Amino acid sequence: MSKFNEKLYLEGMYSDDYFPNFLVDKVKAALAEAVGVLESGERNVDKLQEHFDHAVKKVNDLQDEFYDNDSDIETGARDSIALTVTIS
Repeated sequence: MSKFNEKLYLEGMYSDDYFPNFLVDKVKAALAEAVGVLESGERNVDKLQEHFDHAVKKVNDLQDEFYDNDSDIETGARDSIALTVTIS
């Protein structure tokens, strides 16, 4: 599998001032780890699921940090995350 274009990660969140870029960077890093497993050629569904579950946990753990910065992981963020994962 070829490397996914990181410029496409979380475009919706990066283009919306509601989401602080330094927090979007943290979401991106969590997703990039899971996508890296896909890029490595891994095809075992259980292993892939484990890595994406871990990424989701990391993103969810950022919720308080988003609140502290007058933001939220809400519908727009979730849509941007889902689109990133879908096109990966």
